[in-house]
Amino acid sequence: MKRFVFRLRRVQALRQQEVAAAKSALGNAVSALARCEERVATIDAMLAECDASAADGTARALAEGLRRGLDVARARAWRSRTAAAQQVEAARAAYAQRRAAALAIASLERGKRAAWQRAVAAAEQAELEELVRLARHRPRPAARNRDEEDAR
Repeated sequence: MKRFVFRLRRVQALRQQEVAAAKSALGNAVSALARCEERVATIDAMLAECDASAADGTARALAEGLRRGLDVARARAWRSRTAAAQQVEAARAAYAQRRAAALAIASLERGKRAAWQRAVAAAEQAELEELVRLARHRPRPAARNRDEEDAR
């Protein structure tokens, strides 16, 4: 019997490459989000230090000036974090879509392979049944040997 050939193998390989690329993009987006969150946390820690310095009264004017600058930096970092979170969601959606397409092709291949295996099994069964049918209509050599023994 002929071997199994899945005609969409190239499409399947392309889909798998797209899944890998989407997974990589998702990883990069998550990494960028983590860096943004780290930056926001660092600025928050600096703001806490400014507040502590301003509460002590030492260099109060300097602490307040630094706080205004850090507030601006925190707003920028927060906007970057928001944009990074949106990119993560977009990358996650793209990954899910690509993965679903790849799984659909894989499911199609499993179905085609199962149908091919059933067809092969049916063809083999038909061959066996044909051999049995031919064997029933052929004279049996053992019967002739018994007749010869009886004649002796």
